[in-house]
Amino acid sequence: MSIKSNPNQIKISLLAYPKGVAYILKNKWVIKYIALAVFLNILTFIALIAFSFWISSSFSDFILSVFTDNQNGLLSGLQFLLSLIFWGVLVFIFIQLFAAISSIVNAPVYSILTSKVIEKEFPEIDFPKSSIFTEIWLALLFEIKKLSISFGFLIFSLILNLIPLIGPIVFLILNLFQLFLISGLDVFEPYHSLSKFTFRRRIGEIISRPLLYSPFLLICGFIAAVPIVNIFLIPISIVAATQFVKAKKRQIEILG
Repeated sequence: MSIKSNPNQIKISLLAYPKGVAYILKNKWVIKYIALAVFLNILTFIALIAFSFWISSSFSDFILSVFTDNQNGLLSGLQFLLSLIFWGVLVFIFIQLFAAISSIVNAPVYSILTSKVIEKEFPEIDFPKSSIFTEIWLALLFEIKKLSISFGFLIFSLILNLIPLIGPIVFLILNLFQLFLISGLDVFEPYHSLSKFTFRRRIGEIISRPLLYSPFLLICGFIAAVPIVNIFLIPISIVAATQFVKAKKRQIEILG
């Protein structure tokens, strides 16, 4: 009997996040890694806020220079539409950039944390050690590939919105799938990187077991999409992912 058909897979997925929180509270040594990751997230957030203010200020100046002398109602409507599109795109880019930069700067922290948690539970596993610069470089390459997927989803989603009736429905389904896939690539990145999984294998591992992964990854995905809250909870999601991996490994051992 494989884990694919095991009825406990939803239970494994739903309990992973609470187990992650419980693991942190029980193992105080984890807190220093969480604190360091949160600190780096705060610095990343501040830098992106400053960048966003600069971009929005520049865009506002441009809009004002174009429309200041025009009182036409149609042009005013166009100004409002352009502003709405700009802010929507800016928020999307902010969320994507925060997730990407946070993962890159925290790559060494998450790698050490994940290897310690997994190796304590499974002593037979001995992950190869890499330098800080190697971890950051690999994380950068990974994020470039992941961002290409995100922007591909964005473009396809905008096209779908032009289709009457069925477009918005497919758009919702597609974006839930994107949330599922991207959050999976994010929270399991440290473990997959330590395990030397290729990018294609990472995607295949996640989408081949939707029932097992979906509850946990949708929780992590919604957490990662909430500004400010994600500063503190993304590192916890990484720990929760280690509890998910541990539970899955134990289930495989039980089932043989």
